[in-house]
Amino acid sequence: MKRLLSIALVGILLIGVFLSGCVGSTEDPKNEEIARAMSSVANGKGVIDASAYTKSKGLHPVVIITSSGEIDSWNSEIPQEWQPKLIGETQLVAVITKGANSLQTCAYTGPSVTRYQCYVKADLREAKTGNLVKSTTLYGSVPVQCRQRERMSVTALYGSSVEFSQLKDWLQGYVMS
Repeated sequence: MKRLLSIALVGILLIGVFLSGCVGSTEDPKNEEIARAMSSVANGKGVIDASAYTKSKGLHPVVIITSSGEIDSWNSEIPQEWQPKLIGETQLVAVITKGANSLQTCAYTGPSVTRYQCYVKADLREAKTGNLVKSTTLYGSVPVQCRQRERMSVTALYGSSVEFSQLKDWLQGYVMS
């Protein structure tokens, strides 16, 4: 009987945790829907139902998508107050491309090793028109230099990835102007 009661209590506790929002997607379904509606902005085409962006003081809600129009994982990291609640509130769309530049290829008697620096290219666009507001490229750290010897299994050296905080710092001047 005690075992059955313990199992029931654990079940109730798990349901409570699930319902409180501690389990599940970190992406707000409404925010995800809004970001999906902005996919054409990646190609420079505006969304007629979006709000016009003006360089006036105040909050200019933003979503983050990839250059192919997909929702980027960083979209869920946008501060709550920056997120539009409706398609019609969306003023800005950050269209980002993540990649890595080859800096150097080091020749060895075994396989060569290429050094890469990660980057994020960001185009900030008006949601309503698709017009470009501003562009930037953010970089991660430079990878270590090639050594005199390298393990045979190593074929690439990467610096650190670009952090969301770098994009957030850049966006802040446009979103919270």
